Amino acid sequence: MAIHGGDDDTVNITGAVKTTATVSEGGQTYDVYTIGDDHTVLIDDDVTVVI
Repeated sequence: MAIHGGDDDTVNITGAVKTTATVSEGGQTYDVYTIGDDHTVLIDDDVTVVI
């Protein structure tokens, strides 16, 4: 799952852990978050994330 947004957006994601990894796709950079052992979420690095 990938969440796109801008610096005026906020995502609340309970139970997630931010990894040190990033992914670049289409000129956009995403921070990588994990939820449990089996789920990965990519969140646009411009978005404010509240864990």
